[in-house]
Amino acid sequence: ASVSLFWKSGWNIFDFINILIAILEVGFVSFLGSAFSSGQNFDPKIFRLLRIFRSLRAVRALRVLRTITFFSSLQIIVGTLLRSIPAWGMITALLFLVLYVFGRSSETARHTGDR
Repeated sequence: ASVSLFWKSGWNIFDFINILIAILEVGFVSFLGSAFSSGQNFDPKIFRLLRIFRSLRAVRALRVLRTITFFSSLQIIVGTLLRSIPAWGMITALLFLVLYVFGRSSETARHTGDR
């Protein structure tokens, strides 16, 4: 019964996939190492698979999201931050506009002082 409960949790499946990817990556790297040492010729395109494993390794960073589900106050904070992302763009645009105006005005003042 405990095995069936294990597979019902999405986080357990996520962890299993991460561990499986890590094992496949280690196995693949050791296979390439043995192929190099034996001097066998193989297609260099096989190194593209290593890039795939490296990109899949970045998925492990999503495990941090698991802690969000345990703390309701953290859920509120993360939800608020995600809802505020569009406002960040407007604030950034306003900041660049202000910096541009002051930059142009200082440049104009500098050039008129040269005369």
